Amino acid sequence: MVRIDFDAWRERIRRETLGNYHLRMGTAIEREGNATAALDAYRRAMAANPDSLTAHYRAYLLLNLLGHAEEAAAVDREARARRRDYQAECQDGMVRDLLESGQFEEARALADELLAADGSATRIRLSAEVEAAWGNHLENQRYTAESAEHFERALTIDPQQPHAHYWAGMRRFTAFDMAGAEPHLEQAVAGMPEHHWAACMLGFVWLVRDRLDEASRLIAQAAPCLVETQKPWAYGHLGLAAHMQGDAEAAAVGFHRAAALDPKEAWVFCYIGLGLLGQRRPAEAERMFRRSTTLDRNALLYRACLGLALVEQGRSEEGLRMVRDTAARETTFAMPILVQALAEDRQGNRDAALALCRKAANLQPQFIGYVIRLLVWEAERLKAIFRGIGFPL
Repeated sequence: MVRIDFDAWRERIRRETLGNYHLRMGTAIEREGNATAALDAYRRAMAANPDSLTAHYRAYLLLNLLGHAEEAAAVDREARARRRDYQAECQDGMVRDLLESGQFEEARALADELLAADGSATRIRLSAEVEAAWGNHLENQRYTAESAEHFERALTIDPQQPHAHYWAGMRRFTAFDMAGAEPHLEQAVAGMPEHHWAACMLGFVWLVRDRLDEASRLIAQAAPCLVETQKPWAYGHLGLAAHMQGDAEAAAVGFHRAAALDPKEAWVFCYIGLGLLGQRRPAEAERMFRRSTTLDRNALLYRACLGLALVEQGRSEEGLRMVRDTAARETTFAMPILVQALAEDRQGNRDAALALCRKAANLQPQFIGYVIRLLVWEAERLKAIFRGIGFPL
């Protein structure tokens, strides 16, 4: 049986806590411009916790600044005895402390100074990290144009900077450019395996681009690690991937888990409805689509799907009227237009179906294959219509 030395454990915690307290006090005082008082705090930090190399480095800098060269050299020797390259680590830490406190100008100035003195790969990555953190701050403040400049500079400094790739990917993602988003999100996920939402966004790109097995694996790995508000999206899209692969049972599990986590998400019930249509259960699907339209009255997609469910039940006049009205108002997404194309083709209106597919292909060519997979039970009919207009699938 392993014996734990609780006295030593408590002493280490006490030493680190007290040392960190004095270190934080010192940095706050130094920021106010009182170098002498800050130095006293750093000395207390070193006395409380001799292993605090950051306190040693800050004291070393201030001692030199105040003209105490011999004491500075002694502090430096003591720290180097513990870790020879401690100064570089502490310098990086100072840059990151400035970032955490929102002092982006100061962080950039220090990072640039360090890079000028040492052009190593570590310093290059740090300089790019500063730009990415600054851009991330501006992005969260909704200063989109300003943030883009920092992300671009980050990628110029370090072409592999993961945060910058994440935002570059998300810009393309929100513009529905999945092909453009994919390489950026792949770089982001490779560089930040802990960024689970980035993994989900890449998973959705793969869903659109018909990489269903890879998408499912990636989203499934990320889902348990997401914050609670993000989990419905993950489980709903795991269900969607299963639906596209023809696994109705797994699709239902994912959809209903998402609905249980957030019963106010309109899209979840739309996905459940699509799954029910795929199982030839249009009356049940109608109830799901009506629930979606109740939760979000402005989404044309849900009304289009509701109209399709009515057509599936033989209520063609009512369903067609709803589908046609919805598709006529759609200016962004291909799916409501393809739903109408499907309904028109069933009514024998082949020319109308072909014209609608041309319209959808011009509007969102990169999403045509994705929508066909969503409407999996009618995939062959839709493929035949697109072959009729010479669209490559």
